[in-house]
Amino acid sequence: KGAFITEFEEAMLKGDMDLAVHSAKDMPMELAEGLDIWMVLERADARDVLVTRKEDGADDYAKKKTRIIGTGSPRRQIQIESLMDAECRLLRGNVPTRIEKLRQGMYDGIILAAAGLKRLGLEKEEDLCYRYLSYDEMIPAGGQGIVTVEGRNNNDLKALFEACSDRAAQLELETERYILKRLGAGCHEPVGVFSRIEGEEIQIRLLLEENKKPRRGSITGSVKNRLELADRL
Repeated sequence: KGAFITEFEEAMLKGDMDLAVHSAKDMPMELAEGLDIWMVLERADARDVLVTRKEDGADDYAKKKTRIIGTGSPRRQIQIESLMDAECRLLRGNVPTRIEKLRQGMYDGIILAAAGLKRLGLEKEEDLCYRYLSYDEMIPAGGQGIVTVEGRNNNDLKALFEACSDRAAQLELETERYILKRLGAGCHEPVGVFSRIEGEEIQIRLLLEENKKPRRGSITGSVKNRLELADRL
């Protein structure tokens, strides 16, 4: 929990850094004392993507045989195994490294975040097929697709960044982090949570594990009642 940002937080508290930029899904539920989320950028595509080699065929994920799928996420594993006959194996490294492992034949497919692929310009590789998984098929990690800026509470820059925050993404992130905090969930539990605001309404989706199988639920209501809705869900 927070393994990716601890050093950044220590540097900010020492005054060696003014701010840090994070993927929201990497942030711990409890930030270090004296630090806060200054800014939430507009949310990118929050879906997960099953990436396969084109030589295997675009619909290879649907074949009735066990496929070796690379992922380091229990959340992704429990959901992909409910969609297809899959054996999940550990996948590490940055996005280009993971794609290269796929090309080398170490896996039949790998699961990556759409936002990361698109930000790196790797969503249209000619030798690869991309299967964008719907939110009904795979509920994302809390904060997936969102970039945040974190800094000290007493820094004069804070107000400038807050003024530029995307309001919808900020409320979605607050809702998702609220649920994760209530569940005490980190990156090692198979938990997915995703909220989407449209107009004055918000839909919240939640994934939990029950008897080693995914259990999904959702709830829709007024944005102003989002935390009450989260409690009910």
